[in-house]
Amino acid sequence: MARTMNDIVIAGAGQAGARAAEALRARGFKGSITMIGEEPHPPYERPQLSKSLLQSSDAPVAYIKQAADWTRTLDIRIETGAAAIDCDADRRIVSTADGRDFRFDRLLLATGTRPRRLSALEGAGIEVQYLRSVEDALRFRRHIQARSRIAIVGGGVIGLEAACAAARSGCHVTVIESEERLLARAFPPLVSALVADRHRSHGVTFVFGATVTGSTSRSVNLSNGADIAADLVLVGVGVTPSAELAVRLGLPAAEGIAVDACGRTVVPDIFCAGDAALQWSRCHGRAPI
Repeated sequence: MARTMNDIVIAGAGQAGARAAEALRARGFKGSITMIGEEPHPPYERPQLSKSLLQSSDAPVAYIKQAADWTRTLDIRIETGAAAIDCDADRRIVSTADGRDFRFDRLLLATGTRPRRLSALEGAGIEVQYLRSVEDALRFRRHIQARSRIAIVGGGVIGLEAACAAARSGCHVTVIESEERLLARAFPPLVSALVADRHRSHGVTFVFGATVTGSTSRSVNLSNGADIAADLVLVGVGVTPSAELAVRLGLPAAEGIAVDACGRTVVPDIFCAGDAALQWSRCHGRAPI
């Protein structure tokens, strides 16, 4: 007897998981859909964490849909605050940290990424933050409102957006970038200079060609011998895929969860989408580097 495909579980309730669930209903899928999300919120898009939520002291979180809309309008079960920690492909079961099991016929891994940690600041006396969740953004916003001295490690897009929001609110902000200019891997020197000048016009200070080597309770120590006074360090040095479930399944996941052009992993009926996916490009004949 052919096995049915009536139950879909989506591990991850972020933007990729939510849009996939919407697309399934839009294409006429009538079976059950369950989204499992680690955070205690309905799905939301992350760009607001370094934009609108930091630019206004009372900006609300913009959700893709309210929780009731997922259940009432789309008939999608959404389990928030439920970290998916294990998966049995043979039994078709996803397990969560609180001991629950969810059966699936097809599974979509939409687990996203997590911030890359900065080992030089692990166990530091100074407060260290990463910007990946609503709670992170609201905590950083409170520091902005308090006009704290903020050191930002990493001159990428996230770090620069956070720096601009903080400086425009009156914070003393220093951005520490290991390269000799901003956005060096993406843009030519002219663009780097324009971006730096724009941020300096808002009061942001830059330190180039230096890395963090340690900290005290009130400062950050740099490889060039400088000490940057700070009440808080925000780290934005990239992300790594959240691939624990993929590893449990024996999937290749060193730089991301490997999938083909249709999002299929090497395990039948298990797919991956979003930031966690390392998708094969038919145009280039390879996965992205």
